Amino acid sequence: MLVRHNTTLLEQAVDLAVKRSAIPTLQAQAAAQEKTARATAFRRMATGGAIAVAAVGIGLGINLGLRDKTLPEPAVLPTIEQPSDLTSPKDEPPIPVPTPEPTQEQAPQADVPTRPDVVTVDFNKFATKNVEFQGTTWELITGHHFKDENDETWDRAWCYSRRSVNGVDVNVSLAARSAPTAPPAGPGAAAQTLQLVGLDDSSAVDLATRCAWLDGRTFASSEIIPDQSREQAATVPAETPATEVDPDSGFVVVSGWDAIGNDLPDMPTSTT
Repeated sequence: MLVRHNTTLLEQAVDLAVKRSAIPTLQAQAAAQEKTARATAFRRMATGGAIAVAAVGIGLGINLGLRDKTLPEPAVLPTIEQPSDLTSPKDEPPIPVPTPEPTQEQAPQADVPTRPDVVTVDFNKFATKNVEFQGTTWELITGHHFKDENDETWDRAWCYSRRSVNGVDVNVSLAARSAPTAPPAGPGAAAQTLQLVGLDDSSAVDLATRCAWLDGRTFASSEIIPDQSREQAATVPAETPATEVDPDSGFVVVSGWDAIGNDLPDMPTSTT
């Protein structure tokens, strides 16, 4: 099964952490720009004050000159030199205003490269149910196979249980459905396997009526049809089969029943 992870939130968190670390630098730049603006304003005010004082002095001199008729010629007005660094407000570059740091709600979305979606195919979903049957607890496991993740329903399903016999887990196939519209067929386990776990055909069918199918359907014993693919074998007494120890491998050899795993020749491989 393929699992996809979305890293968009992680990338946004990393981008936000980087921008927050730049806040002290932006604050220092804003403070320096504020000091520069204050110095420029003070220089302008000082220049304006000097011009005002000179204008007042010129006005007083002209007034006194007009009143004094004995002066042969008017007084020469002094020339006021402007400071060389005085510039017009229009010639000064605008003071840049620092852009406020975007908040978490305003953080820009990171560009995520687009790629085609990957569809998960051939996967199973399982439903587990514990029931009381014949004075003991049985765990019924119902599996459902889906062709791909876009399917609205499964295409086949099966129900089984597991019992421990002499320390070995025995898989007991109870029923199977070939389609969502098909009734269950069972039991699928051989007669010897059913006898090992204390069941027969009738009790296995009765137990199969309690399987938990994903579509929520329930079936009576009369609705469960015989499994045509079931392995047919002669009936043997319901007792624990004889066991023997293989002198070469050291494993216990049991015949006449189905075990889950480790039941193939020369398996598992011994490392001792």
